[in-house]
Amino acid sequence: QGELGDLAGGGERQVVDAPPQDTLARVDLDRLTQPLADVEARRLAAAEALRPFDLAAGPPARLALVRLAPRRHVLLVTLHHVVSDGWSARVLLRDTAHLYAAALDGHPSPLSPLPVQVADHAVWQRRWLDSRRGRELESWWKERLEGAADDLTLPPDRPRPEVRTFRGHTVTGLVPAATADALERQARRRGTTLFTLLLAAFDLVLHQRTGSRDLVVGTDVAHRERPEIKGLVGFFTNQVVLRTDLGGVDSFGALVERCRDTVVGAFGHQDLPFNRLVEVTGGHRDVARDPLFQVKLSLQSFPQVPPSTGGLELRRLPFANPTAKGDLLVNAAPTGAGLELAAEYAAELYEEPTVTAFLDDFSAVLGHVAQHPDASLTELLALVAERRREARRESRRELGTARRRLLKTARRRAVARPTTKGTP
Repeated sequence: QGELGDLAGGGERQVVDAPPQDTLARVDLDRLTQPLADVEARRLAAAEALRPFDLAAGPPARLALVRLAPRRHVLLVTLHHVVSDGWSARVLLRDTAHLYAAALDGHPSPLSPLPVQVADHAVWQRRWLDSRRGRELESWWKERLEGAADDLTLPPDRPRPEVRTFRGHTVTGLVPAATADALERQARRRGTTLFTLLLAAFDLVLHQRTGSRDLVVGTDVAHRERPEIKGLVGFFTNQVVLRTDLGGVDSFGALVERCRDTVVGAFGHQDLPFNRLVEVTGGHRDVARDPLFQVKLSLQSFPQVPPSTGGLELRRLPFANPTAKGDLLVNAAPTGAGLELAAEYAAELYEEPTVTAFLDDFSAVLGHVAQHPDASLTELLALVAERRREARRESRRELGTARRRLLKTARRRAVARPTTKGTP
């Protein structure tokens, strides 16, 4: 935490503040019953996540320890994205567990001194951005995204507002472990990755919804190739654009090949920061939507923390996230049960059934190609189209049932209504 001031010769310098004395807030809920304490902890987590930061005053991090019972606590760690990313959260959790174990045994910190700081990475990045390599990256991306549409998204249920509110919801799904394992094996046979197969299925469903063959999807990359920064807490994540042309593709296998070329090319040129990418490609910026892409697909690949370490039994506290960073983000995370899917969407654009149907169709395509790797695109598009028709039929049946129930209720009330006789 610090301030940026002008140097005598121009430029900027960092002024580092002294560490704060006590940054851990404490909340005691052990007087409540366990169910009520759990509900209140989730409410506090959601409220804390929504509380904005004052970056001018700092610090860009908040900690709170919620006591549920003598041996049950919830640690709320709220970090501004300017100083943290998904990888950082796991580094922080891992290091905290190691420090906790050492403190219990009365030992000093077991953590090794960090070889570099975030500022070192910033210096490296600035140097090569102004080098020949930086110019090559800019040229590659300008050519790659020439003529690409920057407004491809899932057809919305409501018109896009002039200024987005970032209100959102999340729906979840699961690709069973057997299907996920089959997809992993298929990816290895094809000489590619699970993410590439997911992108192929994702692009197919997006094509079915939009009718577009030129598909532009975003994804996140950890951007931690250098071993020196793998243990740093900071914001290193970059966004890359995955543009895939479905023209001439007739089978899922061919689509995977096309997506493999897309992924290899984009990841091989991932070092160009997204802000610079927007500048050099002429991406349109406004307050209603993101530049270059509005739909994202991500696969979690962060280092995992064991559920029990250093005398701690660790569990994630789920709570509803009422925000959305873009139109639609589908995140896949490998677990023991399979691939957990979470679709975060803009509530100002979409109704929940729309996003749920998209996620269900995505899962259905993955399930089908796990058993039929060489399925034709015609077959897969027909599968999704039939699912859409069946969903509409089911919706009409449910609507008809609801109307009949309302009609029956109205008739019963009419029969039961007493007749009032009056004197003229």
